[in-house]
Amino acid sequence: MLHCLRLSTITAFLLVPALLCQGQVTSAPLASDVTELDPKCPEGTYSGFGVNTWEFDIPAAKFVEKMGSFFGGEWYSGPIHATEGADNTVGSKRSGKFCGVIFNERLAAYSQSPSDSDLSLVFVLDNGPIVFPSVNMTFASYVDDLSIKSICSGRATYISFTIVLCADKPASAYDFFDKARKASVGAVADGLGAKLFAGSCKD
Repeated sequence: MLHCLRLSTITAFLLVPALLCQGQVTSAPLASDVTELDPKCPEGTYSGFGVNTWEFDIPAAKFVEKMGSFFGGEWYSGPIHATEGADNTVGSKRSGKFCGVIFNERLAAYSQSPSDSDLSLVFVLDNGPIVFPSVNMTFASYVDDLSIKSICSGRATYISFTIVLCADKPASAYDFFDKARKASVGAVADGLGAKLFAGSCKD
């Protein structure tokens, strides 16, 4: 699993960065279908969730610029091979390949502040169940929720990633996403020259 995750992350960051949305603010309410955002797992799979958080010492708008495009998701998932609809619009879709497995994802919710200091992006697996033979794991569904918020009077950034999933091995699935997120967000932060901090805001 580690080998697969490293290869995918390295591949993503060797690509020319995708052109991100600029200038426009697209906003939509959260999807009203709660069962989609917290699905009931089919037989043979089990519910799981995971949360990752970071605090970085640069303004949130810098992270929004790099991470705020649904169609520009190479920083997280690896190369995006196809898209459908308009970027950052609820219902739009993207497809790619991770660890050799094709995934289709759909944007379920999106909001961004006019100042680019706050972002919320929620996407769901649209072609489950998918099987990863290299790690012997099956995902029936997952809901990934990315949030970027401005803190410390605009001088710093709080990022959270929450996943709700149905998998045959939920503990292994947590580990799978945990490693992928730490590697991906860490690489974005390194590229921006951002440093982690914990505790109170610096003067």
